[in-house]
Amino acid sequence: MALYIINNNTAGSLQTIGTVKTITSVYSKAAASGITLSRAFLYEFEVGTVGTPNATDNAISWDIMRATTTGTASTGVVNPLDPADTAASHDGFVNHTAEGTTTGNSQLWQLSANQRASYRWVVNPGGPGELVVPATASNGAILRGLGTTYALTANATIYFRE
Repeated sequence: MALYIINNNTAGSLQTIGTVKTITSVYSKAAASGITLSRAFLYEFEVGTVGTPNATDNAISWDIMRATTTGTASTGVVNPLDPADTAASHDGFVNHTAEGTTTGNSQLWQLSANQRASYRWVVNPGGPGELVVPATASNGAILRGLGTTYALTANATIYFRE
């Protein structure tokens, strides 16, 4: 089983959010890519803000949603945790400037937190509870942040297996 990591800092910058923004995402390849599609299993992710907090405490809402299009984003670097593993067969996108398409009941996880709090979610790779990216072209899982009170800089990391 190959394990991979993607972080929105791999594109050279972090994401500033004020309205809902996708920060880091994992997608099955597009249909024209010529590879056999497989599922990806998210087993760990971390979210937090970077820099000096605002003087007054503010709330941030984080979520993971299923998406059926990628929107507009930078291509992220998907790194294998073991350098002997092959390149990932999934695409990673970071720091979205236009949101992809989600459906109403596609939320997989949600957390409301304080700006000063970071959060880590983890299950055993291969164990129960992993979040699944379907083996459907251009479908994925997106990790989003929403901070309506002030513009914040967010960092998000996703670990997944294929």
